[in-house]
Amino acid sequence: MVLPPWDTNLSFKICTLSSSPKGANSFNVMVLTGTKSPAFAFYRWGEISSNNRREWIIQECYIKEPYSPGENMIITNGIGFGGKFYALSSQGSVVAIEDVDSCFKTTRVGARRSVPSGVSMRFREYLVESDGEILLVFLVSRQCVDVVDDVEVFRLDIDI
Repeated sequence: MVLPPWDTNLSFKICTLSSSPKGANSFNVMVLTGTKSPAFAFYRWGEISSNNRREWIIQECYIKEPYSPGENMIITNGIGFGGKFYALSSQGSVVAIEDVDSCFKTTRVGARRSVPSGVSMRFREYLVESDGEILLVFLVSRQCVDVVDDVEVFRLDIDI
């Protein structure tokens, strides 16, 4: 698999595929920058631009953050599953991103905030696939940021 060259002036936090490339004729690649601008980069596998080059589709995030009024979401984590992307914002919002009419769009925003259940000094979150489900895993540090005190695992309802 060969992806288009990456602009080294853009940050790069996570890269994920919309589905397994094994046996698939078409899938998409999403890069999250973890910043406000640009927020995403997408690539449709096998697509060649009019100038005969592979190119990333760079997009901004204009989704309003429900837990930070007036601010757009900053997407910090994501995973591909079943041909779609699911992403988590820095404020705990979960969104679904799909390729609709040749444009990547947010099609759903979760109704609940995704944060650890207890008080913590710091936590890190990961979206992982296990046995056909998406799990949201929190590594929670209660007193010292160098020590993981708790691990919380939640099943993501992909019908958000």
